[in-house]
Amino acid sequence: MRQQSPRHRRSRTRHECDRICGNTKPVGAGLAVEAEWQVTFTIPTCNDAVFNGIMEWNFGASYAIDHEGVTTRTIRGYLVIANNRNRPGDRAVPRSADAFRAAITPGLLRGFKRESQEFTLAPNKSKLEYVFVDKEIGTNAPGDGILSAEASESISSVSGQAPLLRWTKTFRATYTLQPGRDVTAVWDAFFDTIKDRQKEARSRNPGVSLIPKHFSAEDPSVYGPRQKVSLSMSYDVAGVYLAAALSATGLWKPIPNSDYRLWANSTATSFGPRGAAGLRFDVGDDKLIDLCRAETPPPTHDLREGNGNINIIGQIGAAIGTGVAQQFFTQLQSALAPTKASSWLHYEIYSRVVIDSGAMVVKTLPDEPLTRAELRTDTWNVGQIGRLPLGTNNALPQVAKPPGGSLQAEFPGPNGVGDTGIQYRTTPTVHVYLTGRAVRYGFGIPHPQLVSVDGLPATLISTGAPGEGFNSGIVGYSLYPVFGAKWNLHYVVPGLKAAPGAPYNPLWAPIG
Repeated sequence: MRQQSPRHRRSRTRHECDRICGNTKPVGAGLAVEAEWQVTFTIPTCNDAVFNGIMEWNFGASYAIDHEGVTTRTIRGYLVIANNRNRPGDRAVPRSADAFRAAITPGLLRGFKRESQEFTLAPNKSKLEYVFVDKEIGTNAPGDGILSAEASESISSVSGQAPLLRWTKTFRATYTLQPGRDVTAVWDAFFDTIKDRQKEARSRNPGVSLIPKHFSAEDPSVYGPRQKVSLSMSYDVAGVYLAAALSATGLWKPIPNSDYRLWANSTATSFGPRGAAGLRFDVGDDKLIDLCRAETPPPTHDLREGNGNINIIGQIGAAIGTGVAQQFFTQLQSALAPTKASSWLHYEIYSRVVIDSGAMVVKTLPDEPLTRAELRTDTWNVGQIGRLPLGTNNALPQVAKPPGGSLQAEFPGPNGVGDTGIQYRTTPTVHVYLTGRAVRYGFGIPHPQLVSVDGLPATLISTGAPGEGFNSGIVGYSLYPVFGAKWNLHYVVPGLKAAPGAPYNPLWAPIG
């Protein structure tokens, strides 16, 4: 308290002494001082009065709505607590406003995510200012143990045969993990979506074919504070037209197992008032400095660790090495396991009809040896269709064409000896050849058989000619083996009068 000389002494009004004030006067030849002072204070008069805890708590809210109608809520406020020395000479800070974070933290609104939270502790440790920012999210919750997720899915037509009947479906996602959770949480979220889309495709189109063609995994934030996992999966969807492809591939369908409450509870540690690091102000790290008692101040707060993150990365790496890779492969096989009805990737089949009329060409033999005829150097007029030039070295006989008649070769001999004729030796026979090739995923390709044509039985004829028969084998592998086959089959259908239509194709016209 500053000493005043008599000439500076004056009486203070009550307004000037709202808290503490006083006057001093030297007495006893400067060997003593007479002090007059007063302190103004308030005390509660209620029966349940307390002298520590919250003295003041105020907050306000603001709402921002962006161009897409997404709402962001911001809450700003402050908290003041009672704080003093417990007894004279006590230099410890008895309490801190930082200890009241949990009491002032507002709950999450359904459909919102805590975007950020900020706390500012005053130097006297009696006041805490805070800001909470909550932003609206979509209807799809990220998943158990996943802080955030970004994903996209698309379809595109495959060029080549029937371009609007075969599609490539791609699903990509990047997940940010809750500290302490391993990547199995990501596998579940990712492959649950893959299996859901696959189930949707087959429920709407039982004959659809699904075959995986691409998979990738990435760590997009090696040095980041949170573990991230990026996964991408592409597979072909064959056997659906454009109108059905948009619905059969699951586009714009909700993510399966999306539970907002489960997600919010599983990430409460990270989005709580202490965050995943769990940092807090410890009153033992602070001390009141008194000029009358010189003392070295305590060291600056070292931001002591809460839960820490170093061991978490090790846990994730260990999880990958001890079975997650096998679990991934098993889930992938389960998600895209083919069925017989949806296993055809390619199927071509053709029918070729050859009618053996039973006629054969016969020639009468001359009585005497034939002599080489003079060669013609002009051209034939073949049925008025085209002109066929003859070379001078062609050993062809003389050709004569009677007016309005057909071409005939002139041979020496009397009475038309050496003429060409047609002889019908049997009734007509109808031959049907089945040719084709196929590719199938996960199942062998059965030998196609022609049972009947227009109700007439067909009989397989095997002559052992080169290229005749049925050939099959494994031509690739993608989670399951890929089988290929080609065939050239010869049948006879007695009594068939007309060429049959296109044969049945299990890929383009599935049964049922």
